[in-house]
Amino acid sequence: MRPVWVGVTVLLSIGLVALPDRASAQPTAFVQALFDLTDALEGTYGDEGPRVRPAIDRMSAALAQWDREIEAAAAGVRAAVQDAASIDRRMALARMYADRGRFADALSELDASRALQPRRADVLVLRGLVLHESGKPGEAIEAFRTAQAVEPGNPVIAYYLFRDALIVGNTAEARHAGDTLTAAYPRLTTQPGGKHTPFTRIGLLQSAAAGPPLVPLAAYSAAFRLVMRREYEKATEEFRKAAAADPLIADPAAGSTATLRAVEALRRGRFDEARGQIEQAGTLAGSSEARRVLGLIYWADSKYDRSIAELNEAVRRSPLNERARLALSRVLSTAGRDADAVAAIQETLTVLPESALAHWWLASLYERMNRFADARAESEQAAAAAIAGESQLYGSIGRLASGAADLPGTIDAFARAVSANPNDGAMHRFLAETLAQQDRADDALAEFIAALLIDSRDAEAYDGIGRVHLNAGRLADAVNALQHATDIDPSHSETTYALATALARLGRTDEAAQQFARVEQQQRQILADRRRTLSSDVLKEEAALRVAEGKFDLAIALYEKAAGVGSDPDVYSRLADLYARVGRAADAARARAMYEKARQSGQSGSAR
Repeated sequence: MRPVWVGVTVLLSIGLVALPDRASAQPTAFVQALFDLTDALEGTYGDEGPRVRPAIDRMSAALAQWDREIEAAAAGVRAAVQDAASIDRRMALARMYADRGRFADALSELDASRALQPRRADVLVLRGLVLHESGKPGEAIEAFRTAQAVEPGNPVIAYYLFRDALIVGNTAEARHAGDTLTAAYPRLTTQPGGKHTPFTRIGLLQSAAAGPPLVPLAAYSAAFRLVMRREYEKATEEFRKAAAADPLIADPAAGSTATLRAVEALRRGRFDEARGQIEQAGTLAGSSEARRVLGLIYWADSKYDRSIAELNEAVRRSPLNERARLALSRVLSTAGRDADAVAAIQETLTVLPESALAHWWLASLYERMNRFADARAESEQAAAAAIAGESQLYGSIGRLASGAADLPGTIDAFARAVSANPNDGAMHRFLAETLAQQDRADDALAEFIAALLIDSRDAEAYDGIGRVHLNAGRLADAVNALQHATDIDPSHSETTYALATALARLGRTDEAAQQFARVEQQQRQILADRRRTLSSDVLKEEAALRVAEGKFDLAIALYEKAAGVGSDPDVYSRLADLYARVGRAADAARARAMYEKARQSGQSGSAR
């Protein structure tokens, strides 16, 4: 037996049982080309068209080279002496097959490895991961169970077993795996801080799992569905077909010298020059895409009415110009016309029902308008089509379901978020908190401990564990966990209060009194923070009055102060408008970028 479980420090440093890295650079090259293509297809400025076909060509070349390297690796395995030393080569080949979507071939190599050495935990775990990814959690359980018999104290293997046991409804198996996680918990409390990625998920796009959601345009939805099904050759052909009809590429004006110069000026914040390049070149006459670029220029210059007019004209000239339709909705929203923005996106979905991006943007608008049930429904549509970053979308769905007091829906959403990105500690915590609300304390503990495997100094995970123990009357365990939470982050008054309560129930009255005194001090700080927020609101109200009086410089100064003491992204939108009015184009562009970044962060951030 290879002793992999020799303490949590080793476990976290090697990321489970030394599962093989991809033996080829070609999967990385393929994914990079795919993400380059995705970035270009957004068409944010309008000059990205020339990047599309080269990205597809790089995908195709990487795919061909990848297949050649797989065949070379397979030939090497066949030629090698079939003994225990050949297992690492077989595992590397199995991982290559799995990433390529050839699950049957991957399992064949792993079965051959098991025949050579039946009690290698890394082989068994990789087999379980491949079975899980291929939609066979029942069979994956058997692989993880056997791996756990080899490494009985390994909490990462236990979590895999726990997860798949819950999927198939095997509560006894899940409880047994949860006991292993609980037994590992004391070791975690002594580990140094730092985040880790202990969990593995088979899939090419896992490198982007923690990033922002990537949601496709309607024209490319079929191609991206093929990518998600790992039918990569068909996907590249579908990308070529869609690109041939894409106005970003096919519209002659999009690649014209005038448009490219206009976009270059737009990127530099030189809006008058950008408009001049477009308007004087005669490209507007029959081009929807040129109209879209002009609308983007007016938007960046905070001239919303002109932007809306140009984007409407772009849509009129080409009703299938999805980017123009989506930009129109964003400008309407930026201008404070949320109802019109919703109508614009709804019309987009009528014309282009496969626009997952429209569903996502509509979800954000609905949430901004407090239409939470509608926001949840649209987020679910977007998440189902997401290429990467699904964890954040499902996290948003979970938050919305929680707000509607739909605990089963909340659990389902957070479980999907964890599945999409198992190394996201926050999603493990959110799932655990919801499980605790449904009196599933043991399942909640397992998820909180999973969060600690990712970050052994996760104060919120310790807080959650402490509350589970407190509610169950396990007071000494509660004090231990809550003390860890307050040592790591002493600022949370609710954690301090829970610790004080546990100490008081244990009869440790002096210590409890000290913690209750800390709670009072923390509450005073909270009140001070609230007064600072109130100050920000006052500054914004006064700034609005100065705008009404036409005193733009005074208004800018007040909004800048408000931005310094608050976190309302709309402050940046107002600053962008005012900077543009007084001719500070670079400052306007910077404020607009900060506004968009703050809004994007709010849409895909914390699930609570």
